[in-house]
Amino acid sequence: MKKSNSIFCVVLTAGMLTAPAYAANPYMSGNCGATWFNNINTSAGAQIISGGINVTGAVGMAMDNFRLEAEVGNQTNIDQVITAVFGLNGGSVSATSLLVNAYYDIKGGGVEPYLTAGVGPTWISADDWVALPGNTRYSAKYTTLGYQFGAGAAIPLSDHFAIDARYRYFGTSTINDNTIGNFKIASSSALVGLRYEF
Repeated sequence: MKKSNSIFCVVLTAGMLTAPAYAANPYMSGNCGATWFNNINTSAGAQIISGGINVTGAVGMAMDNFRLEAEVGNQTNIDQVITAVFGLNGGSVSATSLLVNAYYDIKGGGVEPYLTAGVGPTWISADDWVALPGNTRYSAKYTTLGYQFGAGAAIPLSDHFAIDARYRYFGTSTINDNTIGNFKIASSSALVGLRYEF
């Protein structure tokens, strides 16, 4: 009897430990859209940054109302040759990030809204900034910590595919530069994409 109870407990424990693995569904997603950088203020002066493009790709696991994913993304403002046509003046900037994102899905049939937040390393490339006396141009690269939070909604197309639309705010920790001083990068993005759940 004791032996039977021991076997039962072992089987029950194994089932409890492996249940989350069976409940978790892997997925992959891709998003693209428009991004608007905030002006960047340094001790050497303000950089007027135009809008641009944001592209992301991710793989993750969905567990009931929660998702956890690894995402790589790049956002960059449009080329200065184009911005000059519209009378805009300022430097270019791009941010490449590797974020770990968490999601809370509000399920109930039909459109499924969600909330998201994430954090991870980010690589910043600043080019052709008017940052020094005498209208001198300045370029540099930085590594910093990036974070994001936002909200969106998924529209299921089938058992596996869903259209994803979201708003996202992205920011970085303070970047230290001995030449132009301390500053931060911040942007807002409107993204649309596709999610495939295996």
